[in-house]
Amino acid sequence: MVNELKLLKRVKLFWDIDGTLLRTNGAAALPFAKAVSEYAGVEVIIDRKKLSGFTDYEIAISLLGSIGITTNLQDITLILNNYAEKLPVALNSGVV
Repeated sequence: MVNELKLLKRVKLFWDIDGTLLRTNGAAALPFAKAVSEYAGVEVIIDRKKLSGFTDYEIAISLLGSIGITTNLQDITLILNNYAEKLPVALNSGVV
């Protein structure tokens, strides 16, 4: 049992709901909107004030709902994976 526990990875997960740990100055909104837009086939725009405090899943559902699209959890996960691929480039570029 002890050897098995040593093999387990320790993961720390931080929820930064109010932006006190990480500030991106909105850089994350651009790749998120692009990922949703690619899925929907229509450009979406994120109103950061309206969606403040939402989880990523909630933001994706809200954006899709705003253009009349309902989807399933599996497709939302695909959108978020696409977003995760785009995010490092946006953060490194500093473009907001």
